[in-house]
Amino acid sequence: MSAVSNKISISKNYSCQNVKSNRYSRNGLKLSCRRSAAAVGHSFLQNCLISEFKKFCNHRKSRLGLEVVARREGPPVLIPSVPLYEGSVDVINYLKCNRIIFIGTPIDDKVCTNVVADMLALEAVSPGEEIKIYLNSPEGSPYHVMAIIDVMKQLKCPVSTVGFGIVGGVSALLLAAGTKGKRSAMPHTRILIHQPMGGAMGSSFEVKIQATELSRNMKMICKWYSIFSGKDEDVVREEIDRDNFMSPSEAVEWGILDSVLN
Repeated sequence: MSAVSNKISISKNYSCQNVKSNRYSRNGLKLSCRRSAAAVGHSFLQNCLISEFKKFCNHRKSRLGLEVVARREGPPVLIPSVPLYEGSVDVINYLKCNRIIFIGTPIDDKVCTNVVADMLALEAVSPGEEIKIYLNSPEGSPYHVMAIIDVMKQLKCPVSTVGFGIVGGVSALLLAAGTKGKRSAMPHTRILIHQPMGGAMGSSFEVKIQATELSRNMKMICKWYSIFSGKDEDVVREEIDRDNFMSPSEAVEWGILDSVLN
């Protein structure tokens, strides 16, 4: 390559014994700067090599469309993996191969998209087999939780839900949305139900619009809790008006769960 094959020649006149001295005068003081010729030659060589390397990188980028990316500093990121006969696979994908989906964060748009994609893919592979969703989510967006529930109701395969840790807010609605008889939780799970949270700011008209939307979400959540638990909507509205913590056994009595895993 022409950019690399160019030879860099440096004058041999530099030697360690050859020393140049420069004197400067500033504010009445004389400053002396002594540089060896060998140091000058080394600096010149270094600058030339850097220049040629930049030319080489630019040529490679223009030819192959590649970009030079800085290497990440620090120790490498280690991903837990499961050894198999064919090799190894990370834990999350191994569980998905066994039709298990984990939700361990508040349910937002990204979590919703990933869960919906996983459910559709697992149904396409084996339409009749059960899908398990393990849920440990302290909160969720009503829109994204309802999006997951809408897809669950369209699936041909049963979907079981298992709660562990804390399942709170609208995420508890997803726990109750599993197939009847397949909704369960670990013994020390805490389940929290309450009305959807929200805020409003802006002009009086905008505040009114947001308040109307929040009231609509409240009615929608009460309706689905009533469907999943069998309770009347007015009773549900009273129960979720304030923070309502429940144990798994209390959630079974309330109608959110069907059993407790012992």
